[in-house]
Amino acid sequence: MRAFWDRGYSATSITDLTRATGLHPGGLYNEFGDKRGLFVAALRRYSERGLTRIAQLLTEAPSPIQGIRTYLLAQVELSWSPDGSRGCLMANTTLEILPGDPDLQDIVRRNFADIHTCIAGNVAAAQQVGEMTDRWSADAIASQILTLVEGLFVLGRSAKDPDALLDVVDLTLDSLRPATEQIGQGRR
Repeated sequence: MRAFWDRGYSATSITDLTRATGLHPGGLYNEFGDKRGLFVAALRRYSERGLTRIAQLLTEAPSPIQGIRTYLLAQVELSWSPDGSRGCLMANTTLEILPGDPDLQDIVRRNFADIHTCIAGNVAAAQQVGEMTDRWSADAIASQILTLVEGLFVLGRSAKDPDALLDVVDLTLDSLRPATEQIGQGRR
């Protein structure tokens, strides 16, 4: 998974994969069929791990809005590093390979749909307890948050520091709160 994530599908060689997995080429082919089969397995593993992590971040916080904020802050942490970020493997795959591969497109779509469902459930809970505006549907807000997350991964690759990304998180959450409440830290 990390080999594909670091280099992309096309630039990752069988040699890279045998080094990363510890398998000989014959073992890799026996286990996964070919490079594409290993890539499919890597995408599925990335998705499963990510969804588990997202669900934990959203549900283990003291309130629904804090769960969303915790999730977004974790995405900032993943999306930025002083040396640049690898980005999101699903987004990277979308940009490198899609359209053109219906099977991979289904994996990517399912991943983003599952993330959307997790976020939408948390947004609906935040709306129910009055932590978030109900001016828009939970699905629309979840789409906005998911779009923000993928944007964080793109911008995190070139940002000088994470402050601008953190400001976007606070701005987004403040804009979704009922008008009488604000959660931003006012760093600037």
